[in-house]
Amino acid sequence: GRRSGRMHHLARSVAPGALRHLLPRTPKRVVVLGGGPTGLYCADRLRHHFEVTVVDSKEYFEFTPGILRALADPAHLSRITFDYREVLERALGVEFIHGTARGIEAPQGGTPRASLAVDAPKEAGAAR
Repeated sequence: GRRSGRMHHLARSVAPGALRHLLPRTPKRVVVLGGGPTGLYCADRLRHHFEVTVVDSKEYFEFTPGILRALADPAHLSRITFDYREVLERALGVEFIHGTARGIEAPQGGTPRASLAVDAPKEAGAAR
């Protein structure tokens, strides 16, 4: 649980280099589908204990209750939007994937693992 996650983090940070190979190298991964307020909250809370990836179909966050004001005052738009990559990857250390999840595949039995299929939009000017 929560305590074991803290102990693992503490052990990784204080273990001498000669002993670190005995600790698990790959932390558990979490994928958050959607970068809305709830998705961002989850990513922020989970990033301390897991490798987190956020997938969203847009490259930016917008606080939609403020969008009508932005229509009347275009300068307001910069106060209610931000670039996901800038905030998630550079500020929080969370991976961001611009795309749409097509599905999640999890094998029956064995080690619980899942793979995520993502459709990424084509970049402007990219070769087809």
